[in-house]
Amino acid sequence: MAPMPHQILRDDFKLSTLLYMGAFIQAVLFLIAPHRIVAMPVVLTLAGIVTKNMLIRFGFMRDPSFDRVYVGRTTAQIVNDDGSVPENGCDKEIVVFLLGSCTNNAIDGRFDSDTLEVRDMFGDMWKELSDNREKWGFIGKTGTLLSTDVENTNSAAWISYWRSLEHLQAFAQAEAHQKGLNWYMKGKHPSVGIMHETYVVPAGNWETIYHNFVPFGLGQAKQPFKEADSMRKKGMRAPHASGLMEAKGPTWKSMKSRMKNLTTEKEAHND
Repeated sequence: MAPMPHQILRDDFKLSTLLYMGAFIQAVLFLIAPHRIVAMPVVLTLAGIVTKNMLIRFGFMRDPSFDRVYVGRTTAQIVNDDGSVPENGCDKEIVVFLLGSCTNNAIDGRFDSDTLEVRDMFGDMWKELSDNREKWGFIGKTGTLLSTDVENTNSAAWISYWRSLEHLQAFAQAEAHQKGLNWYMKGKHPSVGIMHETYVVPAGNWETIYHNFVPFGLGQAKQPFKEADSMRKKGMRAPHASGLMEAKGPTWKSMKSRMKNLTTEKEAHND
């Protein structure tokens, strides 16, 4: 998904630069227009923001911040072949793949030609994965995660989830990935950086829990499953499944209970 205009401004300019730009525009307007007219939009905007916040604060307006929040405790699991959520936690292997990119060109920022090229190639790869989830064993991914280590940044990362390392390695040979890989490796592109990390996590060695949280990570994934894939091959419209569920009962009570397979193996080994 292409970044919104306000995100582009936020990430390509320091806060101090944005303040200077705003002050300059305001000063020019004061020189060419009556002061009252120039000040009125700012006053009305601030008054509107304050009024809305006060109405929400005292319960006269609904708080839209909670629209996507799952209130309570939830967990996310890898669904079964029929799309159902397993009764036991973390009962399948999962591969976590962290992909990142950064722009090293401080002048052009995200408008650097190589950065734009990488953005388009990444978009093509994510689309291929989204369109053929079962083929590539692609479970899902997060939205774009932006670095906050510096005041302005063009470093972005995505956490994706896969059913097996074999699926991930198979996609590495796919046309959509090979096109981008060959372009990057054959050329000289110091203005853009790319990185990845791969983690193969056996069943019982991972767990998830969310408290009053917007679906994120594995919890937001639209997972493929075999029965749905069979429906698609027959030309039928088939849904993806969500592994997000309410975390109630002894199985989901603690990290130890959610990682039961791991703790059981360790206890057996110690015995």
